[in-house]
Amino acid sequence: RYILPLFSLLFDALKEALPGLPEETLFWRLQFSLGALSHAMNMCGKTVPEDAPVSFTIDSESLINMLVTFVTAGMSTK
Repeated sequence: RYILPLFSLLFDALKEALPGLPEETLFWRLQFSLGALSHAMNMCGKTVPEDAPVSFTIDSESLINMLVTFVTAGMSTK
C-alpha cells in the first residue's frame, strides 16, 4: 500500500534521468540498488566474527559514500 507508490515515483524519476535505458533494465537495476541498500542497512551494527577477512566497522558517512558510488555506477553503465 505504501511501497508501490514510492517505487513508482522513484522509477519514473529514474526513467526521466536515464532516458536511454530500457525500462526493463532500469527496473532490475533499481531492484539491485534497493537490495544493496537494504543489505547495507541490515549489516549496520552487526557483530561479526573476529576472524572475518575484512573489518565490518565503518562510519555512516563512509558507508553512504560507498553505496552512492556503487549505485551510481550500476545505474549509469551501458
